[in-house]
Amino acid sequence: MSRPDDAIFADLVELAIDNLGFGPEFETNDEVQAYLHEFNEAERTVVSTWGVYNEIYNGGFKQLYQNSAAIWAPESVAGFRRIGLGDISALVEELLTAFPDWKTAVSRAWRWEFLKNNPKAETLFYGLDEKFCVDDNTFQAALVKFARGHTEQLGISA
Repeated sequence: MSRPDDAIFADLVELAIDNLGFGPEFETNDEVQAYLHEFNEAERTVVSTWGVYNEIYNGGFKQLYQNSAAIWAPESVAGFRRIGLGDISALVEELLTAFPDWKTAVSRAWRWEFLKNNPKAETLFYGLDEKFCVDDNTFQAALVKFARGHTEQLGISA
């Protein structure tokens, strides 16, 4: 008998919250990459998509850019594709393309200073927010479907 989707999603949320990396303030992209690659591909998919999706859903692309989950944005591009949400992947990719220094902008202080000195970023964030139209049910269903196919890598039962 398979577990209900809500139970699986709860396991995924716990995995994401436990591993988003809110604590450390990374100094270099190499430190970020080393941290991200402590996780297997399935774990990176869950953690990156959950963290990035929730930043966007709760506060828009500007909130994503300003907060700690921003370190997961590059990884989330492939992650959203893996779970079947190419529309979100394209929006995050558009954001990353607009900020070519993203991979080196691991410091929140640096990102905040950058925003202060680049007012055109507000226009970009607003435009991306307007295109974002995925609801919680769609995201949850896509993530659970992905998880059911990767239970061993995620350490959960389906």
